[in-house]
Amino acid sequence: MQAAPCHYRNGITLARPANEPYFNRQRRMSMKETSGISLDNAAVAATPKHLLQFAVDQRYDDYTLVDHAVWRFIMRQNIFFLKEYAHKVYFQGLLDTGISFERIPRIQEMNDILAKIGWGAVAVDGFIPPAAFMEFQAY
Repeated sequence: MQAAPCHYRNGITLARPANEPYFNRQRRMSMKETSGISLDNAAVAATPKHLLQFAVDQRYDDYTLVDHAVWRFIMRQNIFFLKEYAHKVYFQGLLDTGISFERIPRIQEMNDILAKIGWGAVAVDGFIPPAAFMEFQAY
């Protein structure tokens, strides 16, 4: 199974199954064209304009049961691996973010928690250029 990486501003990188209908490039493109980008997200509002071309609204209701199941699988695998091999402070930090392991988290839920440590999350449209990803980390 091929995977299409997805970067989030808080540094999480997910591998998404490329053969899932939701992650079909044509559908992602049409979602971006119809959704625009909301500046209600403080992290988006703080993002420089030239990076907004990569940002999208999450459109949470478009996630399918399969999407949530893939998320659960990936997060359970991560938890198992990180608990065994990551530094305990890193693992505790992941737990402290409040990221849901049972369903894809809503960006706003993540931002409510991440704001306490000066971070924020921005949804992006699939894999973005490495330079843009690194620049997102600065804001």
